[in-house]
Amino acid sequence: MTAPFRSNRIARKLITVLILFSSVLTVGTTGVQLWAEYHRDINSIKSFFSQIERSYVEAVTVNVWIADEQRLQLQMNGIVEFPDFSYAAVRDNLDEVMAKAGEDGDEGMMRRSWKLNYDFRGETMAIGHLTVAASLDAVYDRVISRIGLILGINAVKTFLVAVFLFALVYGLLTRHLDVMARYATDLDPEHDRGDLSLDRGRFCMGRDELDDLALALNAMKGRLFEALSDARQLSEELEIRVRGRVRALTQEIKERKKVADQLAEREARLRDIAETASDWFWEMGPDLTFTYISDGALHNVDMAMEDMIGKPRTALNDEPQEKAKWDRHLADLAAHRPFRDFTYRARMPSGDVVHLRVSGKPLFGKDGEFLGYRGTSTNITAQMKAEARAAQAQDQLRVLSSAMEQSPSAVFITGVSGIIEYVNTRFTELTGYEYHEAVGETPRILKSPDTPREVHADLWRTISQGREWRGEIKDNSKDGSEFWAYATIAPVKDASGAITHFVAIHEDITERKENEERLRDATRRAEVANKAKSELLANMSHELRTPLNAIIGFSDMMVNTVFGPLGHGHYAEYSRDINESGRHLLSLINDILDVSAIEAGKLELRPEPLALDAVARQSMKLVEPRAEKGGVRLFGDMAPDLPTFFGDERRIKQILLNLLSNAVKFTPEDGSVTLALTRAPDGGVVMAVTDTGIGMDEDGVAQALTQFGQVDSKLARKYEGTGLGLPLTKSLVELHGGVLEIRSALGRGTTVTVRFPADRSLA
Repeated sequence: MTAPFRSNRIARKLITVLILFSSVLTVGTTGVQLWAEYHRDINSIKSFFSQIERSYVEAVTVNVWIADEQRLQLQMNGIVEFPDFSYAAVRDNLDEVMAKAGEDGDEGMMRRSWKLNYDFRGETMAIGHLTVAASLDAVYDRVISRIGLILGINAVKTFLVAVFLFALVYGLLTRHLDVMARYATDLDPEHDRGDLSLDRGRFCMGRDELDDLALALNAMKGRLFEALSDARQLSEELEIRVRGRVRALTQEIKERKKVADQLAEREARLRDIAETASDWFWEMGPDLTFTYISDGALHNVDMAMEDMIGKPRTALNDEPQEKAKWDRHLADLAAHRPFRDFTYRARMPSGDVVHLRVSGKPLFGKDGEFLGYRGTSTNITAQMKAEARAAQAQDQLRVLSSAMEQSPSAVFITGVSGIIEYVNTRFTELTGYEYHEAVGETPRILKSPDTPREVHADLWRTISQGREWRGEIKDNSKDGSEFWAYATIAPVKDASGAITHFVAIHEDITERKENEERLRDATRRAEVANKAKSELLANMSHELRTPLNAIIGFSDMMVNTVFGPLGHGHYAEYSRDINESGRHLLSLINDILDVSAIEAGKLELRPEPLALDAVARQSMKLVEPRAEKGGVRLFGDMAPDLPTFFGDERRIKQILLNLLSNAVKFTPEDGSVTLALTRAPDGGVVMAVTDTGIGMDEDGVAQALTQFGQVDSKLARKYEGTGLGLPLTKSLVELHGGVLEIRSALGRGTTVTVRFPADRSLA
């Protein structure tokens, strides 16, 4: 079986294609089957979700409302009894877990959550949510367990088909092809082994294409041997003819030598003429390389014959950007067409760049054979430079004229005496004066009586001294209407430096001047309104705080049951809500009133000697509950050499609380916040609050420092706020003579640094 396997290459190729096709088909059908079974399991889980929604959500809502945790736990245990369900939990509206069953994995889970709403006294209240998760691990295991069985069955089927195909191809095709290949390889006209015959065997089932191929091979062998015999006979006849042709060529060579001597004499005369001409002559061979350049090239462009012999004209090309032009020229050369006055920029072997004009004519032999080109070249560098200077001057004049006409500003030109000699289209549009009405007049036709005489005097004095004048002036139009213009007037000087003309450019700024005046009026009104607002809020400090303090005080008494227990359990909860809301509202009002007092200049500091480390520890202690609730670690780093600080203790504590609260608010769970107090080299004090929170970009920092500005983040919603914390903190720092700096980057945390000057330190 070894020899057939090595020689049966066709069968191996067919088997390879069969295996590849069967594999692709198997993978495809297996994937479709597994996909259907997977979605059947997924739909089963979804139906269980619907059953849970119908059977449990309403009962769980009632038990959450009455806080029956035992029943909730039983319900959670019942949910996880569903097939493939591994986790169920119910949380109140504060996101606290009231009951749960099973474990919630991070991957391979299907989850669904239902909001729990309870109708109480005609009002629908959100009291929590139910979360259920089903594990997909069992679904994946069932899918994977089916893959091996399906692939194994298809692999066995493919193997059996491959073995059968291998044997069939070898028996019917490959072994006969090997016989024909060896027969064709051993063909020898000197030793004819007879015709090819194939032993097809019992399973051939009659004549087929292989028998036809064997007959064709035998016929081809007969024709081949017959052709070889004819070739030997023709070779003998050709040898006889070659001997006769050699004798004839020997006589022809003697005659051609005589003609060559005559041509050499004529060529010498032509070379003498070419070398004395003002231009120069050149010749190219059939490969389009130079075979001759007259000595005139050396006198005109510093190019000798030995520099270019054997090189094409493209070797001189110094204008690669002119590809289209050169393509046309090379096409003419390739087609053996004559050309005339082809101009190009050439770089000489010496390095000089010149412009050449060449003309050439193709040369052909008597039998039409292409022999090359012959032509003349002329140095036109001086002519090209002159034409370029003229074209450049014309372009500059055209561009200048177009720019003047299309300028969005009014342009006019006067002589040294002030008579207008030219105005552009914009001048006539702006002033109403037509071209013929303005030319011959002076700029006084535009003068407005509202423009002071000193302005015009300064203008004329400046331009008369050869300097440029710029400024805003008011002009009059032809119809008497006024407009504002930003004028630029400059002298035009000749080559000797003498003033010949003046150019004036008037840009219409009427709309801008009107906008500036409206902006000034609006700014004045805004300043008056802002001042009135700040004074009103500063004066209402007592009126706003007094009722809030009463609400907070009475709710404190109810929460602490000073006069005995309340009648119903919900009253205690309502009292706590009232107390917390009142304290939160008082904090917001305090911030607003403090900002207003600072803006109105009515916030006064009450400085006294302070131990900053003690104030810092008190502030951290107040923030600790909030940090613990959010899962944030709080650290303090107090330098031992801190000086005694002279400042308002209440305001310093307010600064620290605002910075620490903000850091905790914007730091996710497992993050950290650090408060560091150090002594500056100049004797001042530096406070730095660093967090590992979400951070801000430059726009976020700018927004956070504006009043009522808040960075948009879901973490910012953990605690409510008005966006006054940082602006108020910055103002309080500045009232102590300090500065507040923020360094932050998105995803890398924030550091807020407060620097107090040395004059706030007492020791």
